[in-house]
Amino acid sequence: MRAFGADNVSAEDALVMVERAMTRGALLYNRGHPDACATVYAAVAQRILQRTSELVGPVVTEKIREAIQQAELVDNPSQRAWTLRRGLDEAHFTLEKIGRR
Repeated sequence: MRAFGADNVSAEDALVMVERAMTRGALLYNRGHPDACATVYAAVAQRILQRTSELVGPVVTEKIREAIQQAELVDNPSQRAWTLRRGLDEAHFTLEKIGRR
């Protein structure tokens, strides 16, 4: 696995990034900070999109892109966090499948 500062993100890198964001975001959400949770989720989603490579694949990037676009339309911090989380969950599932190949 390369350093997260590398230009491109592999599927393995993206999987680790998503897992870390999910752990941190869930902790923030459960402590009553849904806006901070949404910020964590959005940040990792943007990072993956900005540094994506063909190893991550179009399905993952599309799921993340859709989640970001939907979240931008939501004013409620809790709903925004859940919208992003669902997108990250879908991306995580796909990234795990890529990793098993």
